Amino acid sequence: MHKAILIAGLALAGPAQAANAAPAPASPVSFWNLLQVMAGLAIVLAAVVFAAWALRRLQPAAWNGAGPLRIIAAMPLGARERVLLVQVGEEQVLLGVTSTRISRLHVLAQPVAATEARPADGLPNFPDWLKNALQRRGGKDV
Repeated sequence: MHKAILIAGLALAGPAQAANAAPAPASPVSFWNLLQVMAGLAIVLAAVVFAAWALRRLQPAAWNGAGPLRIIAAMPLGARERVLLVQVGEEQVLLGVTSTRISRLHVLAQPVAATEARPADGLPNFPDWLKNALQRRGGKDV
């Protein structure tokens, strides 16, 4: 019985003594902690940049249009809708693409020649345009 009273008394005295004691000072962030966080952030950002580079560099040839499937022309119709002219082997197919569906609109009886197919906006091909602009500006071959 004496032990139970003693334990109860210690339990009640504990919080009162803790309230009277001075709080421990908060430890400031040291230079080394900040350096570790910054190094970790730099490693993560480098990994993201490397992954983007690797995906772009190592993509299959079919994605570049060098395979049997090529996008001949594209025309945006809205924010997420567009019409694509796709060549599959010797056949050309007109596709309607939305955010939720791809529909075959028409199979062309006569394929459209590559010279007839123009970009949707009538603008020149960007790599060619950039090369010409740099040649005009600097007079050098790019």
